[in-house]
Amino acid sequence: QELLPPATREQLQAAEVLLARPLPESYRAFLSLHNGWLAFSGDAQILPTSELGADWVRDKLKGIILHFREFFPTIDLGGAFLVMAGEDENNFVYLDRAKPLSGRGAEGSPHRT
Repeated sequence: QELLPPATREQLQAAEVLLARPLPESYRAFLSLHNGWLAFSGDAQILPTSELGADWVRDKLKGIILHFREFFPTIDLGGAFLVMAGEDENNFVYLDRAKPLSGRGAEGSPHRT
């Protein structure tokens, strides 16, 4: 397990641009202390800001959405924004851009099976 150094102000702002809204307070606080956590849970990592918009992350999200549609057709992940991911598609955390924030404190949605 490796906690990364704090995110810079510019990195936090870039993450908010990608998310198209303010970061949830708890996630912003975490990134302010540690800009990611490698090997957080098995091979899953809490993504550093530099990885949030990476091709592999977008591809991973597409796979998760396809998986969910097959087993949970009523769950809409169209606004999902991955913040934790690894090889196992059953171990991830996402922020839901489609749900309104209550202040800045709305939290992400974990999923583990």
